[in-house]
Amino acid sequence: HTYQQLVNSYSSLWQNLLQREFQDTAAELRQRRKTYTRLQLESSGLAIFSATASPESELYGEKIVRVTVDDSMGDKKLRNKYKAGDTLLITPQISFRGKEIVPREGIVTDVGTDYITLGVGNSWPVGLMELRKHDSYRVRLDRSLSNVPLKVQRLALDELRKENAGVVARELVQLFYKQNVSLKSDQNSEKDYVLHDEQLVTT
Repeated sequence: HTYQQLVNSYSSLWQNLLQREFQDTAAELRQRRKTYTRLQLESSGLAIFSATASPESELYGEKIVRVTVDDSMGDKKLRNKYKAGDTLLITPQISFRGKEIVPREGIVTDVGTDYITLGVGNSWPVGLMELRKHDSYRVRLDRSLSNVPLKVQRLALDELRKENAGVVARELVQLFYKQNVSLKSDQNSEKDYVLHDEQLVTT
């Protein structure tokens, strides 16, 4: 096999594994939302049902929203359930100018005693600025699963396919197949590299 064949096989293997892991995690999250009670969702950190959102600041174009939890779970408890980098879905529990507000995904930037701050992109959620003085922007938070890490990993594998990942990556690919070939050599020294990929995926 040429190196290009090996690297294509290697990239496809890991892309499939990463995609499967993402889908399994998403399915587990959906199942918990369906079966957990409200209390279980809150205690496990999957949801916060009663909170108020307000504009916090802007950092390099990123809008930061502050979500204050009504019933403080205490500094330790809140920080045990959420951390910087978590992805949460912000669902407004109000309407604005007669229309429902589309939920917005946010990335946690900080967790305090009774609040969570989240980066929400380059625009504020609809109606947030207009209602900021009234302290009435009621929201629900739900733990979400961002596909950003998956996209980054895919891009890295694409760079590997194009042989732009450097010498170390090239050596890792060759070492990966060398080890798998040696593990199978006692059973069948003529086995194809692609067969090793399939065995790794299915076991």
